[in-house]
Amino acid sequence: MQRPQINNNGSSAEELIGNYREINRRAVDLIEALYNAYPHGRDYQTLDNDKYVIAREEHNYQVEQVVRIREWSKEMHRSLYKQMKE
Repeated sequence: MQRPQINNNGSSAEELIGNYREINRRAVDLIEALYNAYPHGRDYQTLDNDKYVIAREEHNYQVEQVVRIREWSKEMHRSLYKQMKE
């Protein structure tokens, strides 16, 4: 993972950290929304049996993608915060 290097000619540490903090906050909100929208069997009962399974797998994949983004943003935040302490 390539992390930015805080320097005098670039964005401020506060701006960079704030950006990644905001990504993390929005990812948490999106994960919550995705959990609220988790497929329920009753919404697939008139379809073939495998459609509900497919819907759950697709939904879980989307949740995993957002979790990855959240972890990435947290790592970027940690890296920048560590640079500030050096």
